[in-house]
Amino acid sequence: MHYDNPGPPSSRALTCILYLNPDWSEGDGGELQLIPFLRAPVRVNPRHGRLVVFLSDRVLHKVLPSEVDRFCLTIWLDGSVNSPRDTRLNLPPTALKDIKKTADALHGSASQRALSRAVYPDEYEKSLLDCMGGGASRASLARFRFVHITFHPAPARFQDPPDPTASNPSTDPSTFSIKTTIPRRPPQSTAARRCSSRTPRT
Repeated sequence: MHYDNPGPPSSRALTCILYLNPDWSEGDGGELQLIPFLRAPVRVNPRHGRLVVFLSDRVLHKVLPSEVDRFCLTIWLDGSVNSPRDTRLNLPPTALKDIKKTADALHGSASQRALSRAVYPDEYEKSLLDCMGGGASRASLARFRFVHITFHPAPARFQDPPDPTASNPSTDPSTFSIKTTIPRRPPQSTAARRCSSRTPRT
């Protein structure tokens, strides 16, 4: 499960996938699952001649396990992406007051990438473990920490004026921003390489 443009230095703006599977049928697997941020997943069958186009920097997706060979042609179109606004997540004090509005804003913003591993930890883990298969590699990966989240005071320009009646306004949970750091990936095992070659990354 991944974004085709996870951040700098990638310049991918648009992902275009053309499926080339004339004999594909239900039950063959290999479907593309699009995961719009904080929305219901969408499953796309890899039918012959089908073209799928989506934004590379804001559509999380994965390929479901395939029982047969699955073929596609993938083209990425570069563009002006990964601006400072897209690569940093600063939530204003109103973020927790109107959850729906915040969710809608993140849905349409590339800054959602900073939160995706925290929002979908189980899905990320399952996606990786499915690819790894069994054995020691799977057990080792299961212990791997996927993301670290640190809460810290938001920049002053996003903060409301201090509330003189609050006992400790600096700890008001409605004012925060989030930084995420992703640890270096462990070495890829032979099982993972086999999985990658069997099910093309799209």
